[in-house]
Amino acid sequence: MRIKAGSGYVPYIYDVLYQRATGITLFENYEFKLFDSFADMVGLLDEKEHDVGLCRLCTGYAWRWNAREDKTLVDISLDGVNIQWNTQTGGWLSNPDAKKEMGSIYTLPGLDLNYAGVVIGPDLFFDTHDNTIKVNKDNFVDDKVKNGVTDLELREYILNTYAVFLTRGIRGTYVYVCDNNLREYFKKYIVG
Repeated sequence: MRIKAGSGYVPYIYDVLYQRATGITLFENYEFKLFDSFADMVGLLDEKEHDVGLCRLCTGYAWRWNAREDKTLVDISLDGVNIQWNTQTGGWLSNPDAKKEMGSIYTLPGLDLNYAGVVIGPDLFFDTHDNTIKVNKDNFVDDKVKNGVTDLELREYILNTYAVFLTRGIRGTYVYVCDNNLREYFKKYIVG
C-alpha cells in the first residue's frame, strides 16, 4: 500500500469518521496529527513542502468560491490565515502556487501527496446531545450535490469526501477541525 502507515490506516479513518473507533491507534513511520491551530498546521505543512514537496491543503465544500471572478477576494479565512480555492483542477499539483491554495475533492481524486493538510470544515459538526457527527447543510455549498439528496445521503457523501482527503498523504496527514465539539471528538482518536 502506498500509505506508509500500513494497511490498517484506511479502515481506521473510516472507523473514526463513522464513529466505530474505540481509541487512538498509532501508526509507525507515519505522522498523523491533529491541530488546535490552523496557522500552526499551515506552518508545519510549509516546512514539509520545503523538505519533501507535494504537501497541500484540502477541504470539503464548506466555503463559497468568492475569488473565482475576483482574485483579490479570500475564499477561506481560519485563524488569521487567508486562502483561496484551487485556481485549476488539472495539473494543480505541478503548479508552484498550489501550495498556497486549498484543494477540493475535484482537485485531488486519485492523487497522492507526501503530506495532506486536511481541514474538516463547518459542513460537519458534533452534536453533543446525540453524540453524533452531523451535517450542517447550510455550510455545504456544492449545490449540485446537495440538491435532490436526503440528509443521510449527504452525510455519507461528505464523510466519504473527508475519508478521501485523510487517505491522500503518503508520509503523513495533518488535521484541523473547525467545529470545537467535533475537534474534541477527534482528540479521542488522533494525537495532537
